[in-house]
Amino acid sequence: MKNLHLFSLNHKKRILENQHFYSFEKDQFKKNIYKVIIICQGQIVFFKNNTFFLDISKVSVFENTFKKFIFLGKSNKTIYIGLSLSLKKVSNLISSKDYTLVKIREVAGILKKNIIAYFTSLYCLDQWHNNNKYCSKCSSKNTILDLGHSIICSNKKCNKKNFPRINPTVIMLIYNKDRILLARNANWPDKLYSCLAGFCEISESLEETVKRETYEEVGVEVKNIQYLFSQFWPFPNNLMVGFKAEASSIKLKIDKNEIENAIWIKKSELIKLEKKKEILLPKKYAIAYSLIQTWLKN
Repeated sequence: MKNLHLFSLNHKKRILENQHFYSFEKDQFKKNIYKVIIICQGQIVFFKNNTFFLDISKVSVFENTFKKFIFLGKSNKTIYIGLSLSLKKVSNLISSKDYTLVKIREVAGILKKNIIAYFTSLYCLDQWHNNNKYCSKCSSKNTILDLGHSIICSNKKCNKKNFPRINPTVIMLIYNKDRILLARNANWPDKLYSCLAGFCEISESLEETVKRETYEEVGVEVKNIQYLFSQFWPFPNNLMVGFKAEASSIKLKIDKNEIENAIWIKKSELIKLEKKKEILLPKKYAIAYSLIQTWLKN
């Protein structure tokens, strides 16, 4: 449960001096400490001196380029900002011997818990910018505004403005008496099992999604659907909404196009198999892990 908000920023860290966005020009990098995170080709730049942060005062290219910054948040007097650069620009700034590119999932496993959300926020915003370079209404180029948190069409006659979106996704702990249902995808690591999950569709409530996804994937009808908790999940940009639901039967009809295998398992069996490493559970920072642990502890 304590890891559910690992990728979420506290509301106080999002607001700077009661303003939605901070004036970098006014501050001139003197009143606060700035930590710059650079993202390149969807990966985070890791520097040779064993840090993911670049000192803003050491990079002359940042001067007069405030519009390129992506505001990520503030903690005390430290302001976290991101910058998306091409590989060529990164190489012009830093010698190739002095940095490596690290995938965002690997970054999440390295960093301290209180700063991970800044990195995942940068990753999601950068992905959003790259996927929305052109206006969906008139096809003109979009311009990034509000320090990365909105885009607007460059065509003045259109002027369409957009904000980041997240994908509502349900994840459910399906139970029947003293057993729960676990499933695995063929692309997952060997022996890894988790809860069923799926994206919400148009004109569908969260509860209806729970019913549809469970029936589609394993052919089971569910009832007594109950919301438990949620988690922002940046791989990709999803809001995971956790439920538990009671299965009307234990007979499974697995859709092999959706999942590779599904099993009913009791608490004692799961504890025994996990201890022997004959079954692997999701990472501790995943909402699926919290759902399973909630059941194991009850």
